[in-house]
Amino acid sequence: MNGLVLENIGELALRKLEDPTPREGEVIVSVRACGICGSDIPRAYENGAHVMPIVIGHEFSGVTADGKRAGVFPMIPCGECDMCRRGHHELCRNYNYLGSRRDGGMAEKVAVPEKNLIELPDEMTFEQAAMLEPMAVSVHAMQRALAALGRPPILAAVIGRGTIGNLVAMFLKDAGVRQVEFTDTRTDSLKEAAYDIVFECVGKQETYEAALSMASPMGVVMLVGNPAGDMSAKRDVYWQILRRQLTVLGTWNSSFRTDWNYAIERVASGAIHPESLITHRLGLDDIEHGFVMMRDKSEKYTKVMCIM
Repeated sequence: MNGLVLENIGELALRKLEDPTPREGEVIVSVRACGICGSDIPRAYENGAHVMPIVIGHEFSGVTADGKRAGVFPMIPCGECDMCRRGHHELCRNYNYLGSRRDGGMAEKVAVPEKNLIELPDEMTFEQAAMLEPMAVSVHAMQRALAALGRPPILAAVIGRGTIGNLVAMFLKDAGVRQVEFTDTRTDSLKEAAYDIVFECVGKQETYEAALSMASPMGVVMLVGNPAGDMSAKRDVYWQILRRQLTVLGTWNSSFRTDWNYAIERVASGAIHPESLITHRLGLDDIEHGFVMMRDKSEKYTKVMCIM
């Protein structure tokens, strides 16, 4: 089979590979669609993966040998640590992960724990299902923020026009939030308003500070974006947290199956259209171009999808 292999930092290439051999409790998934996550770019070109060489890619869907259409939860929790025992598998202390710690979905076939599969309704396409992972991440962030606010929000702001920011905005509107303002890193136009919830989906110092300045008294700031570098809090920024009694939260990954089932139901009902964010569809033979394009920002993009 063919697969996109990260040999070492900066060494990404399509390779001819042996078909995967499933371990006990695993099944083989023939991949139909696999998205490039924003985190795949620094993984490929800056920081490397935990294990190399490795088939990259963790946002994917496909078909099992017995014909089941499935989405795949890429985190493989240990099931034994204190977080797993409490039901917070997304916070597992000893997890494995498809696409960064073991071979992932940017290949024709991949071995997946059967318990990590989620069956797809007929109404859901493989492209939509390949976006279940970022959708579930967005749902997880939204649900945590709404629970922390403790009242129906009237105004919400989303900073960051990447895949996650777009999906957070989609799910907020679908959940009935009356007004959702949406911006990229240029936040000056929103600073005058006070928002019940602000989602920071960029991971930069300036957008982190802007998110805190935009939240209303007793508001919630949900930090979603992976940090691009070191983060700090200036004294006047810290004062805003104290004087306005803000709740500042972090979010990580998603709850399988709760968040995933929520996303599936909203897509299957026609309420959410994640495929509208796909700007590039490439075959496996051409997908390395998508990585280079995202690295160099040589074209405008939102979601780059590999179709197999």
